[in-house]
Amino acid sequence: MLRIILNGQTRIFDSLEEGETLAKLIAELGLKSDRVAVERNSEIVARSTWSEVRVHGEDRLEVVHFVGGGRELGGEGLNGSGIGKAELPSLLRGTNRPAGAERR
Repeated sequence: MLRIILNGQTRIFDSLEEGETLAKLIAELGLKSDRVAVERNSEIVARSTWSEVRVHGEDRLEVVHFVGGGRELGGEGLNGSGIGKAELPSLLRGTNRPAGAERR
């Protein structure tokens, strides 16, 4: 079992073990790797290293899935993963807010 913080919410993956690769986690989420950017513990993870990067309990991941057309994904997000449309600048700043959104 793997327990992480994904886009600000605690998620438990019964099918993944502690220390699984980031590539396996992305596959488990049903995401296409060429349309995803990942930040792990406030650092952008290069796609070329996903098969080497290990995910551990309580890691904080921000995952952004790029969607064409500007349509917001409803409720549960993409494939029920809780991952929806976001803008790259918000990922680069290490937040989960669209670019230009004020802090509260």
